[in-house]
Amino acid sequence: MFFFEGQAMLHAIETYLPDLHRGLMEIEEAARAGEEAKRLAEVFPTLPSISIDNGVMEKALDLAVVKGDFGWNDVGSWESAWELARKDANQNSLPAGSIAVDARGNFVCDRTTEPAKRVIALVGVEDLVVTVTDDAILVIPRNKAQDVRAVVDELKKRGDTGRL
Repeated sequence: MFFFEGQAMLHAIETYLPDLHRGLMEIEEAARAGEEAKRLAEVFPTLPSISIDNGVMEKALDLAVVKGDFGWNDVGSWESAWELARKDANQNSLPAGSIAVDARGNFVCDRTTEPAKRVIALVGVEDLVVTVTDDAILVIPRNKAQDVRAVVDELKKRGDTGRL
């Protein structure tokens, strides 16, 4: 876990990831003018794709390491989300109103703006991640959920960065 003051991290990003800093400042300026969403859609896809771990923390000199047990699970993957989610008797984590028939170990995430308009039904499937948004549906085996990056890469090839 990283704990820091916002300005300290912003300064570190400026020092170690100047292209990212420039993009963040463009988005911040647009936000002040009420144009954040538009500018975010334009700038975000052009920003460097690097983790804060690699881009900043491995380079920063003024860090302190403190041993601690925080009971933390980094929900950075669909597998982690499934592990933490409430599950039914068949180990399915489903939104209210979903139907699961002969289905086990599935994680369904409905991120649509009007989830009550649809029923999500699973029949005879195991260990899937199903994510539904207003403009996309992802179905992937839980043990391959980290491979979702391939979808992002394919969308970039198509020039369809609006769905990222």
